[in-house]
Amino acid sequence: MSALPEGLFADIDQMEKGSFLQCSPDGAQEWSGHLTATIHSDPLPGAVMDALADYFSAKEGYAIRRRTHEGESLLDIATASGFLLVLRYCDDRDELSVDSFSACLRMPDDTWPGSPC
Repeated sequence: MSALPEGLFADIDQMEKGSFLQCSPDGAQEWSGHLTATIHSDPLPGAVMDALADYFSAKEGYAIRRRTHEGESLLDIATASGFLLVLRYCDDRDELSVDSFSACLRMPDDTWPGSPC
């Protein structure tokens, strides 16, 4: 979480397993994951979301989009290859929620998404 100002980041709780979600009518799938970062010092939402937007805006290859959903500020961070992060700061819980999605990919026809590698 080097994108956050020093002293704000506390801890990460990342899901150990993600899941495949259908992302196109032809059956292609995307990998999804989730993590929650605990934030220290009770910052204003802008201190968290602005820092993240600035960090990724300064990096080549990232497109940033701010939006609101049900009154909460969201930050979408995407790459041209289809990788997507959706960030939401929940100031009442001091948590940064990060949902991640891979590009939409077509798996071989004889592969089931739950198959071991």
